[in-house]
Amino acid sequence: MYKPSGYSLALTNNKLIFKLSSGQKSQQQILEERAQRFGTKRTHSGIGDTSSKRIRIEEPIIEEEFRVYNPDDFVSDAHFYRNSSPPNLIQTSSKLWLGAVYSVKILFLKLHIKLTSHNAVLSQGLYAQVYMPINKKGEKPLLLSDVYLQRSSPSFSSQASKSLSLKRGERGSADTVRDPRGFAIKFYTEEGNWDLVGNNTPIFFIRDPFLFPNFIHTQKRNPVTHLKDPEMVWDFWSLRPESLHQVMFLFSDRGIPDGFRHMNGYGSHTFKLVNKEGKAVYCKFHAKTSQGIKNLSVEKAQQLASEDPDYGLRDLYNSIENGQFPQWDFFVQIMSFEEAENFKWNPFDLTKIWPHKEFPLIPVGRIVLNRNPKNYFAEVEQAAFAPSRIVPGIEFSPDKMLQGRLFSYPDTQFHRLGPNFMKLPINCPFRTRVRNTQIDGWHCSDENRDGAPVYHPTSFNGPTELATAQESIWSMTGEVNRYNTKDDLNYDQPASFWEKVLDEEHRKRLTRNIAASLGQTSLKTQERVIQEFSKVNEELGKMIQKELSANKERPHL
Repeated sequence: MYKPSGYSLALTNNKLIFKLSSGQKSQQQILEERAQRFGTKRTHSGIGDTSSKRIRIEEPIIEEEFRVYNPDDFVSDAHFYRNSSPPNLIQTSSKLWLGAVYSVKILFLKLHIKLTSHNAVLSQGLYAQVYMPINKKGEKPLLLSDVYLQRSSPSFSSQASKSLSLKRGERGSADTVRDPRGFAIKFYTEEGNWDLVGNNTPIFFIRDPFLFPNFIHTQKRNPVTHLKDPEMVWDFWSLRPESLHQVMFLFSDRGIPDGFRHMNGYGSHTFKLVNKEGKAVYCKFHAKTSQGIKNLSVEKAQQLASEDPDYGLRDLYNSIENGQFPQWDFFVQIMSFEEAENFKWNPFDLTKIWPHKEFPLIPVGRIVLNRNPKNYFAEVEQAAFAPSRIVPGIEFSPDKMLQGRLFSYPDTQFHRLGPNFMKLPINCPFRTRVRNTQIDGWHCSDENRDGAPVYHPTSFNGPTELATAQESIWSMTGEVNRYNTKDDLNYDQPASFWEKVLDEEHRKRLTRNIAASLGQTSLKTQERVIQEFSKVNEELGKMIQKELSANKERPHL
């Protein structure tokens, strides 16, 4: 018979009893240690308060009897849990309660369900393994102390971490290059963690998630020359005209913000807000800088790139250390389901905005950065943000790009940080304890569920569903097919940006910036790009052509 090390076996009254051998811990010592690990004085290592004290979370001690087994039912450790305390509620690793473990959301069409786009899913997975993570240069999560969201659900805490970064920047690249900036916030709430993962632009280059790996290929180095390749970039943009809106934003003055303090942040995607009665609306999230929008000229940006490539990080760090805490006012836009049904554009299109005149910004809170990281590796390198991490009161919309990111971000983090990245202090929901069936794996850093049932369903008092944790119901009609959205009203909003947002001087700078980059491509690509911009506005196309011609006549050093 198997005999555990350090124990002796005794058969008494037809019961097999484990007895501690000499030199081993007593039953009382074991119970005291378990109570200390999981009881009222449990200490979570994680994001602490500004006084750098470790956070203590009060949890009840669960009294446990010493295990006595009968040979007839000596089958599984799970028997101990069947008669123990009531089962906990099952959750995701970010602490979101589950109302159904197995059910998936589907649209029944003549009772025929078909799994499609398998190649696109494989492409997404391969992309996650090939590249080091994007948004790498400049990541700077910081603790926020003043987050006042004026909603009863979810109940937000007063702490969060934030990441400000370059989208394409590699480690060591300058902070002043023309590039979208990542803008991500992780809210640590009493109901789990919510990640708002966005950019400093309200729009993006594409609206089809399965184009994302191809888009990223164009932004990386050429696999042959190992050089940044404007030909790839502009060839892709000209063949996907939905990118024009973001391209114009990128090559405008806002393409090079003056550090990280003087730019806005946007959730960009469309989400759903759900109240306690279960009524849902669509929404977009905005963070407006209280420091005012400031941008760098091309000349100043180039100077800083050579003299102080870490200009943005240095400015942000010194500002916080000197007590000049950067702030952002937090807003939402709201759209009802009925308004979405009748809206002139697809409200879930990531290449388009919701006009503020029709859907005004509603203030809901303020974000204040009041602390720098105490350890760069633990709070920056190990940080993992994903739009799939939400809390009660926030749900996903039919936004296709959002749906694609729900898979790709965690998949990339498994590759970058390992399977237990959600147990790392910066990522774990430290304000509450997670209970689910996820165990083992590389770098398992907690009690590994301490022998509790690790499958569902179970009759042994394992985690179970929360009946009230159901997503809101919404209806869909139409045919399931593959629709190419390449020509879905691509020019209206770029035209509005050109005609209503930019003044004359700003237009000149925009076309000059575009021509400086486009001039490094072939004539065929230049012609195609000018044709697309001319569809936005004829004057825009002519001004870019004029700048290209002028650049050819200028002497090159």
